[in-house]
Amino acid sequence: MKNNQPGGTAVGAAGERQYIISLPHRAAFGREDFIVGACNEQAVTMIDRWPEWPHRVFSMIGPAGSGKSHLARVWQKLCDGRVIPAADLTVDGVPNLLSRHALVVEDGDSLRDEAALFHLLNLVAQEDAWLLVTSVTPLAHWPIQDAGLSSRLSSVPSVSLEAPSDDVLAGVLEKLFRDRQLDVSRDLAPYLVTRMERSFDAAQRVVDKLDRVSLARQQRISKRLASEVLDQIML
Repeated sequence: MKNNQPGGTAVGAAGERQYIISLPHRAAFGREDFIVGACNEQAVTMIDRWPEWPHRVFSMIGPAGSGKSHLARVWQKLCDGRVIPAADLTVDGVPNLLSRHALVVEDGDSLRDEAALFHLLNLVAQEDAWLLVTSVTPLAHWPIQDAGLSSRLSSVPSVSLEAPSDDVLAGVLEKLFRDRQLDVSRDLAPYLVTRMERSFDAAQRVVDKLDRVSLARQQRISKRLASEVLDQIML
């Protein structure tokens, strides 16, 4: 028996109280953990083709929760690269970012320092390094003031991810349940898909909440419990 509340207790079958140790659930970012479908197939193909990319710089575009960060981490592990949020880019910090010759710049929409990105693009070219940028907005549509940088960003090739399709989202939910060793009915994932936000982040939140509530109540996860949890999440 387990309980996700640190230091919590649960009542056993015989009525005795048992202390439960809470173990954090680690997010899985392996290639085998990513569910592939029409909504993300192009992006997955691009990641799988590295290092046979035709360009040294690529961008991955998609809405929040579409799996950009997961795929970016897959690539980062594949090439033993580094990861930095775009908001943290600085001119002074750029020279150290390509020590492993591969870099992920995440959340490109949050870029603050145009000069730092311009410097980074130059350094990638000079060192024959690799750069992957993730963003909600296509790079060509960023509100860049520097005309030279804007032109270079417009020429960066990109692949797009869409919001998860029904089959992909159901597959993600089923995998999250398996990862947590949660015994649920086969029709629960399709039930959730039609009632929840269409994103991988939402799937993680829903499964986490279901796990916690079912443990706290010592109750099996059912459609009725799922409906209650969804109502709580959407408040």
